Amino acid sequence: MKHSIKMKFGQYDYAAFSGYAAYACCAMVLSIVLAPLAESLGFPLDRGNQGAGGALHFWRSISMFCTMACCTFIAGKFGKRHSIGTALLVIGLGICCAGFAGNYMWLTGAVILSALGQGVFEVLVTPTVQTLHEKEDPSRYINVTHAFWSIGVVSIVILSGWALGAGVSWRVILFFTGIAALIPGILFLAPSKKQHFPPSEHRSPAVIWSQMKQVLRIRRFWIFLACMFLAGGAEHCLSFWLPSFIRMEYQSGSLLCGLGTAFFAVGMVAGRLLSGIFGSEKRMYRIILISASVSVLLGFLPPLLHTLFFLYLILFCLGCSSGPLWPSIQNYCVEEIREDPTTMFILLPCIGIPGCGFFTWLMGFLGDYIGLHGSFLLVPGCYLLLWTLIFLEKKHSRKIH
Repeated sequence: MKHSIKMKFGQYDYAAFSGYAAYACCAMVLSIVLAPLAESLGFPLDRGNQGAGGALHFWRSISMFCTMACCTFIAGKFGKRHSIGTALLVIGLGICCAGFAGNYMWLTGAVILSALGQGVFEVLVTPTVQTLHEKEDPSRYINVTHAFWSIGVVSIVILSGWALGAGVSWRVILFFTGIAALIPGILFLAPSKKQHFPPSEHRSPAVIWSQMKQVLRIRRFWIFLACMFLAGGAEHCLSFWLPSFIRMEYQSGSLLCGLGTAFFAVGMVAGRLLSGIFGSEKRMYRIILISASVSVLLGFLPPLLHTLFFLYLILFCLGCSSGPLWPSIQNYCVEEIREDPTTMFILLPCIGIPGCGFFTWLMGFLGDYIGLHGSFLLVPGCYLLLWTLIFLEKKHSRKIH
């Protein structure tokens, strides 16, 4: 059967695209303004407070996990479309509040508020896209949608880096970033005349819990959960700490620091778009193996480089190789384990997001003792473990069948 690359999009697809970009902006903006923000609020990073900076992302991840664990019940009660639209409004409100923070505790509270919405969005956006295109090849639409995370990252690092360089306060940057999340939230909540959204299946808590237990009893599923934990950790170590790493290792200004994350994110856009347009469900295993193996090799290089040009080049290539992993692991899991896809799409990020927070904190914690230069080894380490788990899982499943 010939593989067609033609794809059709409607209002809710565009809401998902812009929502993912806004979500990325709100999730990443703190890492871009972290250095001047920390200086302003009394915990400067260059004086042994990198752990405090990483702790912000840790508490964000814990808060996201709390709402993610409840998302199956939230979606069953209110429907995916209304839940995801409301979540975007909460995301924006939290980041706006962060712009008015007067101390570290206020900032942490605002981050937690935004994270409550981020948890709902992160979990529900993938099954929402899958529901919209379940009669087509949903894995392609999912990978393309996930590319807009990276598009949002590119946008926020360039704009924030330029704004900081121009003397704009980090408070103004946070406020307007939060406002940007309201637009896709409204798009999701508004009914569409041109694109039909399948009616939500209102499931009782007993049915939802039964489906969750059925999935969690499958041993293979826990391997995919571990892979999500590692993929999220490696990706967010890079996304969160790159600006600070470049600032401290290369003594660079805000714009050049942001460009490092931008090159990494542009590579992720390319990787996810290409895997979405030209990939298919049957190719997910091969995509994951190739992506992880290349990421291991490239992940060792950033601490060894001494010029920004080559660092940017490697970060772009690393983004291309690592970009497909997060969505492809989810697609591959759903293809291999024939259980309720919505339940699996919800449970997988529930473990992936804590991985983001744990490894981001761990990289900052180790950075206080051995420097970010040394703690960068966490990145290739995560990718190597991921590759090993996927390879052994596939080998074991073939023996069984």
